[in-house]
Amino acid sequence: MPPAQPRNRASCAAAPSSSSSSVKAPLNSDSFLNELTAMYERNTEKGSVWVTLKRSSMKSKVQRNKMNTAGEAIDYRCLIRATDGKKTISTTVGPKEHQRFQASYATILKAHMTSLKKRERKDKRKAADSDKKAGSSKKVAAPIWQHDPLAIVIADAPSASFTERWVWLASKLSSGELRTTITLMWAAWACKNKAYFENTKPDAVALAAGYVKMVEEYLIYAQRVYSDAPCATAQPTVNTWKCPPVGYVKVNTDAH
Repeated sequence: MPPAQPRNRASCAAAPSSSSSSVKAPLNSDSFLNELTAMYERNTEKGSVWVTLKRSSMKSKVQRNKMNTAGEAIDYRCLIRATDGKKTISTTVGPKEHQRFQASYATILKAHMTSLKKRERKDKRKAADSDKKAGSSKKVAAPIWQHDPLAIVIADAPSASFTERWVWLASKLSSGELRTTITLMWAAWACKNKAYFENTKPDAVALAAGYVKMVEEYLIYAQRVYSDAPCATAQPTVNTWKCPPVGYVKVNTDAH
């Protein structure tokens, strides 16, 4: 059996893993503060950036015991780490640098909290304005239903879902009444959009009357266009309407 060969410690040292090689080296104090400021600016929610501080002498327990026995002062340093879940940065500072860092960090944190409060107040004002506009847009369309003879019937319709309300209306109203009701819904929606997005107050009753008249005129037009030929033996002409193939939409360029 051959004698055991002496172990070469240098050759047997473990190679650094890929995970450890991907860890970034600690930054100096100024670079860390710059990165921390940018990290706070990227994150707009409270508590999205975590900062931890750990006091350490960077020496083993045995070394610290020897220094304590010899009466030597131990220079403690502070390891500071910050992360936002996507990026992690770190730095080490001494006692004097630590005090300066705390003052700078307090300034950064105060600026971040002030920014969050301003954003929160802005969002609240925006939400309040949106609710106010939504409420006023509903009032704009209210006169439409005050002049509708079917308003009492519609008021009893279920409101849990649009499908349920639609089925209920279809079972209670005739085709003509249902068509008029849908047209008034369309007019009410148009009034709300004008009030909300254009900041105008349209004449809801006049607008609804115009919509109803437009639908009635189109109904007459559609009956003429889509009706069968008056004679079974009539030959198709250029003006005869033909059903488009499946998947296509036919557009009448002459319609107005």
